[in-house]
Amino acid sequence: MSTTHETSVAALIARETAVNFSGRRFDLGGWGEVDDFARLRPNGYLFLEVETSQKHPCTNVLKVWPYLEANPQIAVVLAQAFFPNSPGCNSSRGRLGSWLGQRLESTVRDRFRYHRLIIDADSMCILEGLEKLRESIKHFCGE
Repeated sequence: MSTTHETSVAALIARETAVNFSGRRFDLGGWGEVDDFARLRPNGYLFLEVETSQKHPCTNVLKVWPYLEANPQIAVVLAQAFFPNSPGCNSSRGRLGSWLGQRLESTVRDRFRYHRLIIDADSMCILEGLEKLRESIKHFCGE
């Protein structure tokens, strides 16, 4: 993963949602790390995964599940950002990631929301998924 892409996507989402990212990875307690994160409230986070070369983007959704099960006090909004030319954007594994996100939402109810974002790299604008992400952030911030 290109740190440049992670940084620019985090800056774009911050600009569009008024949520500031830490600029650091978040350790999922042995299940991996997420690319960046923002604290939305005590024990509530916005996790960011930026997919530029991942051929198995579903694993970036799946690794959050055991973390949430081990930490029942934690709530997470997961933003998984793709570029139209990302290998996992339109693949079966990318669709599996969206399915897993929806399944995890129904399993842990009010503690998890999944958002698939499509970002135009040339104009650095979010083409898909921004409004629902804003709604989840607002909900998780208690507004």
